[in-house]
Amino acid sequence: MNRAKFKEYLIKHLKDYLPSNLQAAEILFEEVAKNNEIKEGIMIQKEGVEAVPILYLDWYDELHPDQACKQIASDYIKYMSEQVNLSVWEILNYYSLEDIKMRLISRERNEALLCKVPCYKQLDLAFVPYLEINSGMVFKVTYDYCAKKGWEPREVVRAGMENIKKEEVKFMSMKEILSEMLGEEGTDIPQNEGVYVLTNQSGQFGAAQIGNPKVLRAIEQGLDTPYYILPASVHEVIILAERSELNPEALQAMIKSVNEDVVDVQEQLSNNVYRYSKEKGVQMYQDGRWFGQGKEVGKDYRGPKL
Repeated sequence: MNRAKFKEYLIKHLKDYLPSNLQAAEILFEEVAKNNEIKEGIMIQKEGVEAVPILYLDWYDELHPDQACKQIASDYIKYMSEQVNLSVWEILNYYSLEDIKMRLISRERNEALLCKVPCYKQLDLAFVPYLEINSGMVFKVTYDYCAKKGWEPREVVRAGMENIKKEEVKFMSMKEILSEMLGEEGTDIPQNEGVYVLTNQSGQFGAAQIGNPKVLRAIEQGLDTPYYILPASVHEVIILAERSELNPEALQAMIKSVNEDVVDVQEQLSNNVYRYSKEKGVQMYQDGRWFGQGKEVGKDYRGPKL
């Protein structure tokens, strides 16, 4: 059964598995711009209920539509019972600019999303704003949301970038991280000098800490050398002290391989290598050259490919 036939089946039969209070609900489908991809979801929209979960069709077996109907109905009821009891209007009224947080995403892979949200662009990356409703639920700050709040998009971005600096930073060596994960079993792990992980204390969207200039400068002072920034995921980056034997092209190949084989698509940040020094700030390596913000370092150039 193809996607179109699957959706037709859901419209006709999903209500057979829903309780009586949802028989008048509308079955809707919506494409959602997620990090690095577009996903299609189904919503069960009951009149008067503003905030409902979007259940992504990829989660369900199109070859067994009857079983998919049962599971969608079950998941919807489960999520609605667990979801925080806030309507969209309550969310709009409660939060202020001080609550804005930023996450870091790829510009190249999120063109659809970046048309809908204000952002701060840095090289091939973009910082985009969100609100944390609870530990498992985030709310995208879109242009529409800004208009309803009466916020200027530039104010939102400026507030979000300032709020990055207020987050509690987590900076640990790889040995410390492995020892923490393995407990006593990790006490004999050899020290891998100059390799660290940078994130925030919550571990959620912590890669945005590369937008914190105070932290970047402090790391260079601590390492006493410029350093590479390797994008492990949207949640953390690896800090690698610059050494003559390290080849940016080899590091770039390693990042691409890890992204393809290990990191979930929605968690991926970039395949590029970055470098920080106090003289030049954050640079990006692409096509055998280092780029600064909007230009090739040391030359007049239109900037990296996006």
